[in-house]
Amino acid sequence: FITLHVPLTESGAYPTLKMCGREFFSKVRKGAVFINTSRGEAVDTAALKEAKKSGVISKIAVDVWENEPDIDLELLQTHAAIATSHIAGYSTDGKANGTTVSVRRVASALGIKELTNWSCHDQLPSPLEGENITVPPGLSVEEEIKFAVLHSYDVLRDSEDLKRDAAQFEKLRGSYRIRREFPAFKVEGAGSEANEILKNLGFVTG
Repeated sequence: FITLHVPLTESGAYPTLKMCGREFFSKVRKGAVFINTSRGEAVDTAALKEAKKSGVISKIAVDVWENEPDIDLELLQTHAAIATSHIAGYSTDGKANGTTVSVRRVASALGIKELTNWSCHDQLPSPLEGENITVPPGLSVEEEIKFAVLHSYDVLRDSEDLKRDAAQFEKLRGSYRIRREFPAFKVEGAGSEANEILKNLGFVTG
């Protein structure tokens, strides 16, 4: 599995602009899964498509794209198993984190002491899917984890929305729904092994 977690830089000792190009993919072990949720321009789209066609890359999940919102339709429709509209950081919790940090830093800079520990997390709405997850009996550990994760967030829903109409890229971002992160959900009914993993992922377990 290859996942990207980099800013976009064009200079310095290790620039990330098109860091994943033909040379990069030539060194990848065949059959890798490639996930990019950092910056679209960190990847050479043409090289990524070539790597997929040759079998060097077996699966692609992409949230960020070169030339957004005019994204590569071949990558979207033909090569990406999961394709989303730059919404990986669009969870309600993520937005609350950004707001909280911004308010605290401004308050600190301006000397507003009563806001230096301000937070909006206690004002977040409940998950649309329901905060309680009851795992059905008879599932394997992997199935229990999958059940909880997909209840809290089914990424294929966002992927299907984008693949249905790439022209809606900006609209899908601008009108994005409430999406809570794992700590907003309580899981019951899972076995001890799954519970330990779910707890490490951030879920509340019962």
